[in-house]
This record gives sequence, structure tokens and C-alpha cells, in this order.
Amino acid sequence: MSSGGTLEKHRADASAETSAPIVPGLPEDFRATWPRVADRIASEHERLVADVYEGDAGIAEDLFWGDAGVGVYLIAREEDGGARFAVGDARGRVVQGNLEPCARCHRDAPNALYPIKR
Repeated sequence: MSSGGTLEKHRADASAETSAPIVPGLPEDFRATWPRVADRIASEHERLVADVYEGDAGIAEDLFWGDAGVGVYLIAREEDGGARFAVGDARGRVVQGNLEPCARCHRDAPNALYPIKR
């Protein structure tokens, strides 16, 4: 369960990020080109539901509050076996913020989908 509250802070910031670049490692068309591996599952991130996509670069959680898209979390695979975290708005554009809570929560995750090399 996430206690970082990362997305909550970024909801207000997302509307201001109109010219931000697309999250590195997340294709603009990931919803069409990456296989969807889960539909509308309860997300561990706040009280949201998610469609989960998996591509060569990593795993993306497309987050929804009801029917409204609220953002994207990306766990990108690194060449060294680690992972990099990124947050995007509903359009997949970079949202800046402290991602340390992501790394802290996932560091000891027993799920092989979230490998973190130490």
C-alpha cells in the first residue's frame, strides 16, 4: 500500500504541465502499442483503479478516478537490473516531484514485476 501520496500532490500540478515532455521510456501511444495485462484493477496507489500495460521498457499503470484519467505511473527497467520511477499526467507528460516514496515502497516488494537492484 502506498503512503507516499505522490499522485495527490501532482493532480494540481498536472494541468500546469502543458508543455512537459513525454515520460522517458513511455511511448505516447503506449495504450495502443503495449499489451494491456490488467483491466480496471484496484491500484495500490490511493483509491484508484488502473489499467496495466507492459512493454519492453517497463510497466505502466494508467490510473483512473471513476472514468476520469488522472495519471500514469511508470516503472522502467534499467540496464543494470534496477528500476526507475516516473509520474505522468493523464496525457503521459512528465510531472516533477519526489519519487523517493516510490523507490522506498517498491524496494522490498516481493513481486518480480518490480525488481530493484541494490
